[in-house]
Amino acid sequence: TLPVIPELTGEPARGRRVDNVSVLPATVTVSGESPAVRGLESITTEPLDISDPAVELVAEVPLLLPEEVTTAGEGVVTVIVTFTEALGSRSYEVGTALTGARPGFSYQLEEPSVSVVLSGPVRQLDELAPDEIRVEVPAGELGVGDNVVMPIVRTPRGIEVVRIAPPTVAVTVAEAS
Repeated sequence: TLPVIPELTGEPARGRRVDNVSVLPATVTVSGESPAVRGLESITTEPLDISDPAVELVAEVPLLLPEEVTTAGEGVVTVIVTFTEALGSRSYEVGTALTGARPGFSYQLEEPSVSVVLSGPVRQLDELAPDEIRVEVPAGELGVGDNVVMPIVRTPRGIEVVRIAPPTVAVTVAEAS
């Protein structure tokens, strides 16, 4: 009795990755000339193309048996391949925007933009438009003078902020003249 190892070819559809591979039955009983059988550690299948865009691929795949080796049964196994979203990260340069500015005061942002590293499903990152990432610098509670503020990064659902650089921005507040 030997384990069955499926041979997968191709790449998963864009934005997907292989999550799990199952073979039914997972093992097969082989027979044949003693030296040929004794040298085997596993049995492979014929190649199975996994570039299908489905969430799950179920296929009947023939076994690749060496000469002089036979198997009890049909010589076919069921291979089940499940896919999931591929995850990744991207870096973006995003302009900063003051929020909550009060009338009667002037505000000077020292950093007009920050570098933001985001992570999430690759497909969603690939389709992310620049205007879907907002970096807000809350200014409503700042006092007159120099202030150091942690920006707030707004992203679409499913996208996480990994890092923002610099992590704080300087804002100078003065009374309007």
